[in-house]
Amino acid sequence: MTMPDYSMHEALRRQAATAAQAHRVDRRGWTDAQWADDAERLMGELDGAVTSLVNGHVLALTAERKRLVAEVESLRAQRDAALALHHRTEVEGHFGACATQDCDHQDECPLVMIGVCNACFNHVAPLYEDDDRPWSGDVIWPCPTAAALGVQPEPADD
Repeated sequence: MTMPDYSMHEALRRQAATAAQAHRVDRRGWTDAQWADDAERLMGELDGAVTSLVNGHVLALTAERKRLVAEVESLRAQRDAALALHHRTEVEGHFGACATQDCDHQDECPLVMIGVCNACFNHVAPLYEDDDRPWSGDVIWPCPTAAALGVQPEPADD
């Protein structure tokens, strides 16, 4: 009596033969139920070694997916925490040519509302309290931190 060959090589050979036959089936116009029945038939033709191999890969991929989902959730939480600090606020000040005193105003330049990063502005504002220098562009919204986290500049109102 000859014992069946349960080696991985033989299992893969049988799987390849089954896959080769599967390509000869004309599946044009099949319903979803027919596709499901054929998939079930093909899975039934796989032997235990191949099924174990496939299940092992599926388990490994599932574990990797869970790890990646947890990492993405952690990164999103970190991003949200940073953006909770670096958010847009408005302050009154001189902007553009008025900020550098290169404007054409005869009298005092008008104050305008300027969109700035709350965290960055509060960090550098004390440096500019007694100084007429224009603010650093790093406080204008979106600041470099918010921009690095994907915040886009808001379109200018026309």
